[in-house]
Amino acid sequence: MSERPKTSSETGFSRERISIPRERILAHFLDREISEQMTFIKEPAGKNRLAFTGDFYFANIGAEDNPLILELRFEPTALTPQDVNPNFQADLLDNQVRIALLMTNERYQNDLEQMGREILNQVEKREIEFDAVVAPDSLGSKLSQEIARLRSAEGKPVYLTSIQKGKAGLDKKGNLKVGSPKPWISEESGVKVNSGTSHTGSRQKLYLDPKIAEEMARRKQKVLLVDDARLTEGTINSAVALLKQFNLEVAGIATVLNEGSPVKEIDSIPFVWLTKLPLFARTKDGLEPIPGTFDGLEHFYCPSGKTIFKA
Repeated sequence: MSERPKTSSETGFSRERISIPRERILAHFLDREISEQMTFIKEPAGKNRLAFTGDFYFANIGAEDNPLILELRFEPTALTPQDVNPNFQADLLDNQVRIALLMTNERYQNDLEQMGREILNQVEKREIEFDAVVAPDSLGSKLSQEIARLRSAEGKPVYLTSIQKGKAGLDKKGNLKVGSPKPWISEESGVKVNSGTSHTGSRQKLYLDPKIAEEMARRKQKVLLVDDARLTEGTINSAVALLKQFNLEVAGIATVLNEGSPVKEIDSIPFVWLTKLPLFARTKDGLEPIPGTFDGLEHFYCPSGKTIFKA
């Protein structure tokens, strides 16, 4: 059993200094500076402005009294800070919004297992019953495989399949077209999606093998829809629409990260997420969480020496 982090309040502040052992940190492959024990400042979200000066963001996906820290790398998006919050003053020379990126195809297997276990814990707390796990290829399916494996290890085997993404090609006029990924999957089996990380010119479509979907519906299987992150009302909402198109019951939705509103339901379906993730923009001090994007987050876990706190 891992050691619980030791905390001590800093004089005059409501923040805490926390020491977290290496086994409770899911370090990113690109970070060469992770030590056997890390010190964080646990800062109440929204109390003060702050900026991160490093290349990574640390999110707690575990319990408040026993944090499990997931390290994510900052990467730019096509959004500008004005798109997110018109009143936010960002660096004029760097006008790109950053996300803290979770790419499940860049993680250690242990990371995926622990993320899957945390999702299962939250699903069980919400009393969500399911006997099938479905996820969009390819990032979501890494997690769904772990969830299915963990569930089977408990003696509760579940069916596992994936939602496939459309295949890009050119139409007769030479324009980009996204169509069915396989010859046996019809165009009618697809739903268009607007994803927060996709370019407008390559608007994606999601597909489900109709024979598989029809058999799942015949067996009245209850589906847990899993993805790595909810960025906007894109992939998740389109996946729900696709499943309902085949008369499948979506028992619950689960993601590691939630960059959308901190809701407990999506389209009246229970929604489980492990942490609320802000969007970030560069200021003179570093990458600052954009106000209005971290509602629902209780604390920032700020790496000591790589965070600037503002009044």
